[in-house]
Amino acid sequence: MPRHEQEPGQPLFPPASQETYEQPMLTGLETEQPEEVTLDNCLVTARPTYTKHGKTHLWKCSLAAEPDIFHPDRNELVEIHKTTCAEAAHKKRLRPGDRVSVKGVLQQEELELTNGEKKTVNYLVVSDLHILSRAQRVQMTIYEKRQGR
Repeated sequence: MPRHEQEPGQPLFPPASQETYEQPMLTGLETEQPEEVTLDNCLVTARPTYTKHGKTHLWKCSLAAEPDIFHPDRNELVEIHKTTCAEAAHKKRLRPGDRVSVKGVLQQEELELTNGEKKTVNYLVVSDLHILSRAQRVQMTIYEKRQGR
């Protein structure tokens, strides 16, 4: 007769209510989500650049975040860039003098210049871009440029 370690008629495994499994807590492993910043009424200071490297696209632009009624102490230069949906940002055809509203994650880098001064460079990874107003577009022919008009 075979030997059973448990009595006949009893289930092989105990019911789930008797087992106690605990999921280890991962409280210390979460990364802090960066805060999104909105910069309103920024002036485009340079023409944006758009580059393609294989399947990767990169769109960059320089903005001046000037003081306004709500932020009187703000006077910064901001370098913005976008890798996801860079084609959509390129199709907006920004030019110097345009006014935009930008939303994204702000990163600051402090550089030490050769003369010992420290300069803070602000980078913004863009998640949303809206054009508030466009600068006047002047179209001239080569003949008009030569005439000095």
